[in-house]
Formats: sequence, C-alpha cells, structure tokens
Amino acid sequence: MAITPWRLAYLGIIFFWVYMTTQLVKRTYFPSDDGLVAISPGQVLQRFAQTGDYINNLVLLRDNQRLGHASIAAKTWEDEQNHQPKGFAIHAGGMVEGTAWSEPGSNLAWSFAGRVDHAQVWHSLDLRVRSPVSSVVMQWEIGQKEPVLEVRKEGKLVADTDSLRNQAKMMSLIPGFSGLGGLSLPQANGSQEVALDKAISLTAKSGSLEIAGQLRQAFILQAGVFGLVESTLTFTEVGELAEVALPGKYRLVDPIIFGISSAENADKAP
Repeated sequence: MAITPWRLAYLGIIFFWVYMTTQLVKRTYFPSDDGLVAISPGQVLQRFAQTGDYINNLVLLRDNQRLGHASIAAKTWEDEQNHQPKGFAIHAGGMVEGTAWSEPGSNLAWSFAGRVDHAQVWHSLDLRVRSPVSSVVMQWEIGQKEPVLEVRKEGKLVADTDSLRNQAKMMSLIPGFSGLGGLSLPQANGSQEVALDKAISLTAKSGSLEIAGQLRQAFILQAGVFGLVESTLTFTEVGELAEVALPGKYRLVDPIIFGISSAENADKAP
C-alpha cells in the first residue's frame, strides 16, 4: 500500500503525540528526570577555564542573608615536560562570617587548591581552614596512601596524621568502625577506604535552566566530596560560574548575575 502524503502526515502526528505523551508522563511521575543531557565534566571545566581572566567575587548567602564571600577559578593544567594539556587546576578561597554559627567576629577563612586530569582522577588536594584561634591543613599528593593533616589551636599543634591514625585504631574497637589507616569513613553498611583519586567525584549535565529568573542555556557540575558532601555548580552558556548550591541551605551566587550590589539589598536575592 502506497504511503500518500496524508498518511505520512497522520503517522507524523501519531509519533509526535506518542513522544509528547511519553515526555509528559516522565516529567509527571518521574521528576528526577530533569531534562538535562549528561556530558563530560571536562567540557564544563574547559569552558570555565576559558573565563580565567574574569575574577568571580561570589556572595555567600543563607536564607538570603549575606554571610561571606568566595572566589573560584580554574585553569588548564599542563604537563611540565611536553606542555600538553593534562587536566585542570582549580583554586578557590573565601571567608565565612562568625554570624553563621552565632559567633559574630569569629570569622573563618578557607582556601582550596586541586589538580584533576581529563579522566577525572585527582592528583593533588590542598585544603586550609583558619579561624582566630585554630587552623586545619590537609595536603594530599598522588602516590600518598593518606593525606597529611595538621590541626593547630592558638599556634600549638594539637593533632596530626599520626595522632589521628592512632585515634582511629582505638575507634576501630567500636562496632561500625574499621581501622583502615585512619582514613575509613563510618557507614551504615560498614566502612569505605578513602583514596585521593576518588576523593571528589564529578558529574555534569547541560540544558536549559532558570538562572536569576531567566531561562537560558546552562551547565551543571555536581561535586561529591568523600561521598558525604555534595554541591552543585551552575555555569552560564559561556562558562561563567553563576551559583553554587551548598549543604545547609547555603549558596554562593554571582552578585552581578543575580543583581546583588550591596549588603543592604542582599535580602532581595531570589
């Protein structure tokens, strides 16, 4: 039987109706499908690295209250011998006001530096946190079985990798814990050893998202830290970091994109 133009149009309408019905059912009964397309995290980091000359001064908000600031940047990480792109070097830092934990004036400063290759394998991490009375430093290089930790209070060393390892051995006697070199995480179904290459997991998506009240093409980068803490970074179509959703209803936002010009109007943020 020959397919006439009207039959072809009819089949097209049927297929279109089936497709739209399927999408409607998926969006209604399976809301976890956000309509975004999975992509390589490297694609997002590459766009972000291309905005390296742009300094993003992000505002830290909780319930639209300004509680600090931060800056996050990425650059191409090149091999020292052949100068070929190897991955990305990520640097971040900022300050959290003591008001966040009901101690005005007791501000906390932090910094982060890390290198991840194109296969999403981390080669180094450097995390530093400092308050008026104490400081914590964690450094981890590829090839090391465990990170180098140092905790100081009022300038005096109160804990390091060795002391924490010994403490972990004692904790291993408690049900639910396992002494894995002091670097095991207690979980409901046992313990899991932490490795540098898997310390931070990255997944990415792209699609249309609402940013500051406007629908635009965007990129999402989800980062899971040690399998316990997760944050979501939202980038514009050109690679600008617009927002970082953090645990505890905290978020970092670009004040220009979101129209925040001063502390007084921070409570007007969406």
